[in-house]
Amino acid sequence: MIPHTIGFIGAGNMAEALIRGFIETKTCGADQLWASDVNAERLTWMSQTFGVKTTPDNALLAASCQVIILAIKPQQIPVALKSLRPHFKPEHLLLSIAAGIPTGYLEKCVAQPLKIVRIMPNTPAKLRAGASAFCLGKFAGDAEKELVQTLFAAVGTVVCVAETDMNAVTALSGSGPAYFFKICELMTQAGQSMGLTESVAKTLSIQTMLGAARMLAETGQEAGELRQAVTSKGGTTEAALTLWEQTNFSEIFKNGLLRARDRALELTPPEPEL
Repeated sequence: MIPHTIGFIGAGNMAEALIRGFIETKTCGADQLWASDVNAERLTWMSQTFGVKTTPDNALLAASCQVIILAIKPQQIPVALKSLRPHFKPEHLLLSIAAGIPTGYLEKCVAQPLKIVRIMPNTPAKLRAGASAFCLGKFAGDAEKELVQTLFAAVGTVVCVAETDMNAVTALSGSGPAYFFKICELMTQAGQSMGLTESVAKTLSIQTMLGAARMLAETGQEAGELRQAVTSKGGTTEAALTLWEQTNFSEIFKNGLLRARDRALELTPPEPEL
C-alpha cells in the first residue's frame, strides 16, 4: 500500500474508475483518497459508495493531499490551476489525465518547478482492464515514474512513453474502446439484418470480440497471423475481408485515428495567463 494521500479534482467516470481500482487492489485505502467537484450530489455518492473524503474546495484538497490528479476537461485546466497555484508546494505531484494538454503547458499554468506527469488511461480501467500510457514532466523523475506505474497498474496495463507520443496514445487506446464498441454495434446490426434476433446477434458479437482479444493476449501470436489462420482461401472470411479492402476500409479506419490524434492537438488551450 502506498503511503501517499491522493486527491481527484473532478469526480467523473474516470476518477470513479481509478478510485475503485485503487481501493479494490489495496493500492491505497479509502481514507487516503479525496475528491472535489462542483456537483454536490456526485460528491455525496462518491463518499457513500467508496468512503472517500469529499469537498467542493480545491484548495482544501490540495492542502490535504500529496498527489493531485486532474480529472477534468481540458478546457477547465487553466482556471483550475490558476486558482490552485498559491496552494502548491514543492512536494506535490500533479497528474493530469486531460487529453491534449502537454506537461510544458501545465508547468506554465502552475508557474513553479512542480513535479508533473501526464497520463492517458481509458474506460476499461473500471474493470481493472485499462490501458494507460504516461510521460514525465521536466521536474519529475524516477520516484514519480515508479509511483505512477504502481497506481495505474492497479487498473490495468501501464507504459511510459515519450511526450511526443501522447496524442497518438490518446487516439489509439484513449479513444480505442469506442472503436470496439462501434464494431460490436455494427456486427450486431448486421446479424439482425441477416435474420438473427437482437439477443442472439449481440451475444455472439460480444463473445466473438472477447474471445478474439483473449487469443491475442494469451497466444503470443501476431494479429495478422491469427487473422490469416481464420481466413481460408476462397472462404467466407476472405469474402468479407476482400470487400473491405476494395472499399478502402483499412485507410478509412487509420484516418479516423489520425483525426483523433489531431483533435487532441487542437484541445490544447491558448497560453495560460500568469
